[in-house]
Amino acid sequence: MSQLYLTPHEASNWQPEGTFVRILPEQPPKRFNGKHDFDKDGINFYHSGEFADICTIKLPFSVGDVVGCKETYVYDDINKVYHYKADYTEVQLSILRIIGGENNVLWHSSAIMPKPAIRRWLKIESVDIKRVQEITPQEADKLMCYSADNLGSIKRDFIDHFNSLYAKPQPVKEHGKIVSYVAHMYGDNADIMWYGKPFNLKATDTHWLGLPLTIHANPYIMLIVGKEAANATMDN
Repeated sequence: MSQLYLTPHEASNWQPEGTFVRILPEQPPKRFNGKHDFDKDGINFYHSGEFADICTIKLPFSVGDVVGCKETYVYDDINKVYHYKADYTEVQLSILRIIGGENNVLWHSSAIMPKPAIRRWLKIESVDIKRVQEITPQEADKLMCYSADNLGSIKRDFIDHFNSLYAKPQPVKEHGKIVSYVAHMYGDNADIMWYGKPFNLKATDTHWLGLPLTIHANPYIMLIVGKEAANATMDN
C-alpha cells in the first residue's frame, strides 16, 4: 500500500480535493539537464538531450493509486477508538500540556500509524515533476498548508513552509551509523532551528556536525493532486 504522510498543516486543513508537494525520492545528478519523461518504471531524466544517458527514478505514486494518508494519532484503550492530533485546537493542546504535560497524551508519529487507524484515503489524479522554484503562486495557493489573502504573500508563505519541512539537515545512515547529512532548500540559503537555536544554512555549506553535508538547492519535487476516496479500505 502506498502512503502519504501528512504534515500537521495538511492534516488540520484537510479538504476533499488537495494538492501536495513532496521531495522527489532521489535527486538526479547535476549533469542531467531537466529533460524528462515518464514510463512504467518511473521518471527518466536525460543528459544534455542525449537519450543514451538516462537516470530513472522510481516514483512512490502513480495516477489512479489510492493511498492511505497517515497522521499523528493516539489509541484510546478505554473507549477503543483512535484520536487524531489534527482534530485538537492549539488551545486544547495547551490545556493538555498544563493539566499533565503533553506526554499525558502520548501522540504517536504518522510514521508508525497502523492501517486500521487510517481515516483518509486519496486517489491520485496527477503527479507532476518540477523544480520547487517553478511552482507558481496559483499552484501554491492550492496547497493545503496555509491561507493568505494575496498571491505575493502566498508565495512567501510557501517558501517558508517548504524550508521548514525540508531545509533542516537529515541524517544519512549506513549500517545504522550516521555517515552524512542531506538537506533540501528553496533557494541559496534558509533559516532553520536546531534544538532551539537559529541557524542560517547556505547552499555552499559542505559539513554539518562534523560530517559531510549535501544540499540540494531548488530540488525536484512531486506536485501531487488528488481527491478523497471515501469508499477506500485498508485492502487497497
